[in-house]
Amino acid sequence: ERKHFTAAIMASGSSPELFGLLHGLDSTCHLHITCLDPDLSALSNFGQRAAREKVTEQLTFVCDSALEGSAKGRRMRLPSQDFICAPVLTERHSDAEMVRMLDETHANLLPDGQYAFGVMQLTPPAHFLAEFLLEWPVGQWTQDELTALVSHSAFADDELRFIPGKSEDHFLVSLRRIPPHAS
Repeated sequence: ERKHFTAAIMASGSSPELFGLLHGLDSTCHLHITCLDPDLSALSNFGQRAAREKVTEQLTFVCDSALEGSAKGRRMRLPSQDFICAPVLTERHSDAEMVRMLDETHANLLPDGQYAFGVMQLTPPAHFLAEFLLEWPVGQWTQDELTALVSHSAFADDELRFIPGKSEDHFLVSLRRIPPHAS
């Protein structure tokens, strides 16, 4: 029996590790990945490599940013996914925009699906460099702030876990959509 698994990876134009994953699958597993990236050039380069490595049938490319789309009132139109991931959420957005993004992601997950994203905690010198010298607004949320945001989103009754990163300056947030109980 063939197992089907769908995943959407945000900012995936720079994710060469996906090729190793696709080539390493056993023949009974079918993985389809939707690659979302607002950078058309990054997606184009990724698509060209996918064509060279003959894995284009397992990939769909979407030039968009889920967070920006939700903030502008657009709806992502993805098939329901088993897994959605954003390597690191870095841009600063309002609490309302974050909750909209969480709601939108929840709506795109299958029951028992998982959403994972990374969070950076920059030290004051690095934060100053990013914000004021590079003019790159960096969103930094504490675990308490993220817990509060999740509690106001469609994930409020689902599983929330914080997973430490390899260094103290980042961690992973994992949200699992708990399937509704059968009546």
